[in-house]
Amino acid sequence: MKAASALQEIVAANRRGESSGIPSYCTAHPDVLTAILRCYRYDTAPILIEATCNQVNQFGGYTGMKPADFQTFIHGLAKGVGVDATRIILGGDHLGPNPWKKEKAAIAMERAHAMVRDYVRAGFTKIHLDASMACADDTRLDGAEIATRAASLCRAAEDAAKGRPLAYVIGTEVPTPGGETEVIDHLAVTDPASVAATVEEHRRAFGAQGLGDAFQRVIGVVVQPGVDFGNSQVVHFERAKATSLAGAVDRIPGIVFEAHSTDYQTGDALADLVDCHFGILKVGPELTYAYREAIVAMAHIEDWLPESQRSNVLSVLQAVMERDPRHWADYIAKDNRAAAMRQGRAGTGPADPVCGRDSVAAWSLAFGGDPSGEDRCGGRQVSRGRREGSHPRGLMTQLHGDHPDGRTLLSWSKPLTMNAFRIREANPILDSVCAGSALQRNARFGGDWA
Repeated sequence: MKAASALQEIVAANRRGESSGIPSYCTAHPDVLTAILRCYRYDTAPILIEATCNQVNQFGGYTGMKPADFQTFIHGLAKGVGVDATRIILGGDHLGPNPWKKEKAAIAMERAHAMVRDYVRAGFTKIHLDASMACADDTRLDGAEIATRAASLCRAAEDAAKGRPLAYVIGTEVPTPGGETEVIDHLAVTDPASVAATVEEHRRAFGAQGLGDAFQRVIGVVVQPGVDFGNSQVVHFERAKATSLAGAVDRIPGIVFEAHSTDYQTGDALADLVDCHFGILKVGPELTYAYREAIVAMAHIEDWLPESQRSNVLSVLQAVMERDPRHWADYIAKDNRAAAMRQGRAGTGPADPVCGRDSVAAWSLAFGGDPSGEDRCGGRQVSRGRREGSHPRGLMTQLHGDHPDGRTLLSWSKPLTMNAFRIREANPILDSVCAGSALQRNARFGGDWA
């Protein structure tokens, strides 16, 4: 499977009006990635996994991995679960000067060029060019300059590719990565005129640097469809508000929209997004949150074990977070950080009804699963609970809210923890955005996001 051509086929089908799209998994956690990869053992769909400039770069990022390390890491996980690594499309997200924006622009861009080259040499194919962030000596950064810098990054990528076709994404109108820290009281959908201006600015900048052929391989533009999430709420997609934006695709040849922060959206909302030409849907924090909920649930189960047999994983987690808050503090409002740390120990989840319920249970219950309740992962109890209208609240709420009965937790622990490590395997919930065999079986989206 040629990665760039696979993406182009999905884009072309979406533009023809077919329910065709692909999820982009943005997580670096090995257990979560393994769970994702296990989901693809039963079909032949392409698998898009992305790393961000802060996670992975030539200096190691916060994961400690360089691009070549990340490629080896992902392919090793795929081999471990029996998935052909040639199906994997690696993407680089927000590749640009962001990790070094406190430096002068010349220094930051020099490092960004080196990073892009390393990503491409490591086999990454989907490259999001993002030079939108102002550097230390930028007094004003307009759209034309952003596009010029993005084109210079494209030149670095093309030189490193040595003829291997790459697929590019441009645009930067995205929600706050990882979620908002404050309550969201207004969220504007991207103006179609703004999309047209972004595309035209990049077309001119690419042409000025002799990159007209590369511009023909721009498959996506990042825009804001009106979705976001924070620590206490989810802003759901409203199709009616994005009608004008969706119509703009017809006026821009060869591209679809890329939506970021689609975590916690409903299955219907995700289907609507794809129908509105959001052919690439980014998800990450929700996946890791589901894993975290399973870990916390099992840690509380350990409370019934002799102390010598407990992992004390929550205490270790809290100690590490307190010792080094660099990678989480920016995602919690400053006046809530102490409370957030305590909640991390107690295991309470977000307050929004969609977030607060156990994510894995929600995925298994809400829009997916075999109607008979016969799952491959022992999710029978979970599906039965949905049919009987007895969907429990989150495990953490059961322990610290109005469900203190330990037997409630025990009765749900097995299917939930099993499904936590097999996020999609219990039912084809990811098929809502995969151009795989499940779409042939089910013309309309039949699952929720995982």
